[in-house]
Amino acid sequence: MGGDVGRWRERRALRGRGAPYRMGVLCCGVSLFGFAASAYALGPDSPSTYGQPALGGTPSSVGSPYSTVPTTGGTPGAPGAQAGPPILLIPSVSVGETFNDNVNLSPKGQAQSDFITTVSPGLNLAVQGSRVKLNLNYNPQELFFARGTSPDQIQQRLQGAGHSEIVPEMLFFDANVSADQEFINNTGPIGSTTLTTNNNLQTVYAETATPYLLQHFGPYMDSETRYRFSSVSTSGAQVAPQTIHEGLQRFTGGEFFGRLSWAVTADWNLIQRGISTNDAFSSTDSKSELARADFRYPVYEALSIIGGAGYEKIIDPTLLEQPSGLIWNAGFQYQPNPKILYTLTYGRRFNQTDIELHSTHQVTPRLTVNTLYSKTIQTGQSQLAANLGQLIAGPNGTFINSQTGQIFVLGNTTSGRSSSAFGITSGSFLQTRSEADATFTSGRNSYFATVYDVKETSNSGTIASEKIRGGSVTWNRQLWPDLTSNLGGSYNRDTFEDGIGRIDDFYSAFFGLAYNFGPDASANMLISRSDTESNIATNSVENDIITVSLRKQF
Repeated sequence: MGGDVGRWRERRALRGRGAPYRMGVLCCGVSLFGFAASAYALGPDSPSTYGQPALGGTPSSVGSPYSTVPTTGGTPGAPGAQAGPPILLIPSVSVGETFNDNVNLSPKGQAQSDFITTVSPGLNLAVQGSRVKLNLNYNPQELFFARGTSPDQIQQRLQGAGHSEIVPEMLFFDANVSADQEFINNTGPIGSTTLTTNNNLQTVYAETATPYLLQHFGPYMDSETRYRFSSVSTSGAQVAPQTIHEGLQRFTGGEFFGRLSWAVTADWNLIQRGISTNDAFSSTDSKSELARADFRYPVYEALSIIGGAGYEKIIDPTLLEQPSGLIWNAGFQYQPNPKILYTLTYGRRFNQTDIELHSTHQVTPRLTVNTLYSKTIQTGQSQLAANLGQLIAGPNGTFINSQTGQIFVLGNTTSGRSSSAFGITSGSFLQTRSEADATFTSGRNSYFATVYDVKETSNSGTIASEKIRGGSVTWNRQLWPDLTSNLGGSYNRDTFEDGIGRIDDFYSAFFGLAYNFGPDASANMLISRSDTESNIATNSVENDIITVSLRKQF
């Protein structure tokens, strides 16, 4: 079980009526935060698409408009559950110098180089009280261009995650906020850094807020009632702002039903697109309604039958085909212990055959492998909102990805592109994703590898369908107690299915060093190269970057 819903049920099961679950009211005068915590389904937590949890409890790592992934609280022993100082306030400042040989991300032969000086004052606030957990990191970055390739500019960077318990074991409130840089147009230049003058890079603002109510009805069932509000907007007026409203009611069976696990879900969602003269979907609304039931029953040791059925209706003017009617699937789940989980289902969703596969396997204490095959309908903004909601407040002011357990670093671009190569669009699309990840640690070394095949298909005729296949590898090594190295590379082939026949091959490689002078000061060096080879010459871009930076905490 993950998040507050899982911990709430554990305490109810162990202690009957339960003891006060010590969290509290979230207050922050800086900004509005928001996002719903986990909606506990059957077995593993399961995100939803247009309000639809994956049948049989199949989780997905892909964000969706109405994802109810675990976001706060954490389970005992998880990073999000660690305790730290009650209040931690850390001001800091970072300064850096970068040489960029193609600062405007222009086609080959038209590149302009520049030296970029960056100054980033920062403030990290962490509150870990008995009833409140809040992390806020504001780290704007000012860019000075020595050769005048662009006017000096400020890039806003903000990350916040908060959780509170208003009424013990009953009424909760979660919130997230984010401001960062993303590449907007998927057919425009997309680089591996935010240090560029190209106007395809825009500031993206996102915030989510969710109050939710958990109730316990003895051994018969538990109830979860929540409302979620999300808002995503971008600078430059290229994409219409988007707000998302969700109302969810879920009942989950208790111990009275023995080995049978069940959940009944009702979900309503509304996407409202704002006004933008450059967006074809400006001022349009999309709605979805869902009612469904899911079941799981163990048949032999760790093997269970899983499945479910329901009704779904989607009204979306950005889709030519409006999915409506019966949804169902059935399959198997194998979970002999918390370190191994395999699920496979077959069914029908979005008016087509749907196969869902998910596995996570801790092969050894050092090696973990995850696989995924999933289909969702979503928008670019909904992906950002769902990814934002996966971040929880970790110890000592850190942010933890609740899906991977990894620490999130605001503004970190050493792992490759700063945003999705699919760009951001307010129109809805069908995404089919296959992915396999592996993490391995050995002594002072840690390795991460991923391969993926992602396709986004739009029936609107306005959004270009796109397919990306590729992978990446990263190697981190602690050379000395205070010196760490990072080495990695990636490749992907981007095929645009818009009738033009454009195909891009993207290569990237980077090497970095990080040195700690002590607990309050550090230095970083990064060398990176990216190369886009396109069958349309004007879309071929090369970019080499060298960065040195210093950071001091006070």
